[in-house]
Amino acid sequence: MLQYGQVIQLGKSPENAPTMLDSQEPIKPFPIEFLTMEGLLEKHEINRESDEELRIMRQDLRKYGLGQDVEIYEMPEGIKVRVKDKILFKKGSTEISQMSVEVFKRVINLLAREKWTIFVEGHAARGEKGKMGEDALILSAKRATEVTRTLIKRGVAPKRVSTVFYGDSRPSDSYSGSRDSRPELDRRVEFLVRKRDLRKPGHKVDPHY
Repeated sequence: MLQYGQVIQLGKSPENAPTMLDSQEPIKPFPIEFLTMEGLLEKHEINRESDEELRIMRQDLRKYGLGQDVEIYEMPEGIKVRVKDKILFKKGSTEISQMSVEVFKRVINLLAREKWTIFVEGHAARGEKGKMGEDALILSAKRATEVTRTLIKRGVAPKRVSTVFYGDSRPSDSYSGSRDSRPELDRRVEFLVRKRDLRKPGHKVDPHY
């Protein structure tokens, strides 16, 4: 049996029979998927699905007046849309200090009527403590939870909402590239919306290949 990296002598096969090989380069594995039409079609289908997903997303965003309020990213796992406007909170509190009510309403209308999923991301400023002594992680979780409850009360299906929280591990300047940290922008909840729900099982593969 051939082994990876084994060299076959010119004009000889492992059974000492004539062969068409014309070099002595080590034999390397070749992805089977590229040898089959099925594999080529599968890759084409993934690209086609991504293009269609982007087209539908842009259409929905225009329909609900959100075209200028979001940033769209193409990711290996699909298209994601980040809402520019953030909900900001008072220091050490789950009380909102600033938000765009109109954008929030548009996001709710989109989620309530279309098959999108949303990730509600809670954050806190570096070293921030809650009024009851909660650390940054717990405080960010409370902020995200409050926003999630509001979304559900306004008609968004619970199965379409994922609530995540990061404490103070992801300051706002890490996204903007700015070196100026602004704690008031770190005390925030952000929205990430997408068509695909990452919790759904994907294509199962053999882990031992």
